[in-house]
Amino acid sequence: MSFADRCKLQFILIFFSLFLSISLFGQRAVEADALFSSKQYTKARGIYETLLKQKPNDPKFNFRYAQCCYELKDAEQAIPHFEMAGSKFPQRDMYLGELYFTTYRFDKSVIAYQNYLATLKPDDSKIQELQNKIAKSEKAARMLSKVEDIAIVDSILVDKTDFLRFYKTSSELGTINQSLLKLNARRTVDKITYTTQRKDRVYYSDSIHGQMDLFTSYKLFDTWSAPASVSKIINTSANENYPFLLLDGITLYFASDNENSIGGYDIFVTRYTPSSDSFLAPENVGFPFNSMANDYMMVIDELQKTGWFATDRNQPADKVMIYKFVPNDVKILFRSENTDSVRMKAQLKLIRSAIEAAMPVIM
Repeated sequence: MSFADRCKLQFILIFFSLFLSISLFGQRAVEADALFSSKQYTKARGIYETLLKQKPNDPKFNFRYAQCCYELKDAEQAIPHFEMAGSKFPQRDMYLGELYFTTYRFDKSVIAYQNYLATLKPDDSKIQELQNKIAKSEKAARMLSKVEDIAIVDSILVDKTDFLRFYKTSSELGTINQSLLKLNARRTVDKITYTTQRKDRVYYSDSIHGQMDLFTSYKLFDTWSAPASVSKIINTSANENYPFLLLDGITLYFASDNENSIGGYDIFVTRYTPSSDSFLAPENVGFPFNSMANDYMMVIDELQKTGWFATDRNQPADKVMIYKFVPNDVKILFRSENTDSVRMKAQLKLIRSAIEAAMPVIM
């Protein structure tokens, strides 16, 4: 075989090998797309990961890999690959808006949602929902600048149906009772009743047309006054529940999923003003007490210098985590130049112990 023939044969072999490689690569991409379409996200992600090793900057493979991570609840893996996908896929900003929000990167969430909003037509039905998400992200971003530094004493995972029995409060605080209220065939909610230590007043939650609100009643000799709404400024078109009154008789904690919540029930605080016979506008107590999940039943025992609150963040559907903490006499904000530390603190992933809280501050 002549030199020219050998060169020609070598060229043919290289070309065939390259063609086979491209063909197999294409087949793998088609296979991954089919698996993704059939919602087999784990298998699809594995193939997209292999394809990305050969073409790490490919927008489609990055987008699909990120989508798989999103469906598999792997936010931290999804985010960088959605970012790598670039602007070729406008939906990536919708995904990023949600992922930035759930990982407490609220400023980035606002920008991502705004970018996605800019791609929609003026009459798109998703506009109002996106505007609400932007407003919620902006609210959460402001809250992230005021994360309270609390000392956790203990935490315990319990059944939702009787979580209150794990609140070991002083008898002087009064009593809190939990019962279950069936609203319809598919929805059962907590009905909470707080009774003062003197047993002369109750604050409780109840349903009006399927919506939970707060009511109060007080003792009249041998009977009780007619139930009355706690306040128009507290009861909204959303749900209000889980009332607790401090020993001062004016500070009321409760939970609501109203427009000032960042997700599910958030804990709020308000104070009664005798001069106007009304409550002040409720304030969201912020991070780390609240989250994107349901956070509720704040109880503070000033006699024991102990507080409790419940949350179902990152928990099974029938469970709730109860955190026992040391209340601050004056709100202490967590300060750090490290934004990751602030995010971790807000998510209760960076906890100051009770021992640290008791240590004297060295000036």
